[in-house]
Amino acid sequence: MTIINTTSQSEFEIATATGTPTGKTVTGVQLMALDVNGSPQALGIANPVPTSSAPGPATVISGQLGIGTNGTAVNFPSGTITQGGFIRANIGNVGVGFIGNAGVTNAVYPTAGGGYRLNPGDAISVIAGTNLNNNWVNGTAGDSFDYYVN
Repeated sequence: MTIINTTSQSEFEIATATGTPTGKTVTGVQLMALDVNGSPQALGIANPVPTSSAPGPATVISGQLGIGTNGTAVNFPSGTITQGGFIRANIGNVGVGFIGNAGVTNAVYPTAGGGYRLNPGDAISVIAGTNLNNNWVNGTAGDSFDYYVN
């Protein structure tokens, strides 16, 4: 049942699921919906059906970043991460990779400049509200890191 019109707090015009009017009305009923706080609210002229304020789909940023020179940190491209994602050391990598801040070295944190170790196939989540280019990787020349964020 789809409600397409309301003329009072207790009278509603009914339509099919596609919105085609059926010419029927229902009277003497009280329709309720939950508000954003989970409290029941009567629907009608004074309280129309609430609409969602959920954000639309985010832009996907994906690709592969390669290491050109042993021991030289490489920066991911710029892009706002709105919902999260991951960075993964390619399964075919021959060496161990490291992810961290600018200037990350091929050493494990807490060594100065060290990063988080990523063996081939390992992945790390990236959080929403940051920029992809806050992440740098280092590793063996020819190895690569896949990224997928939105």
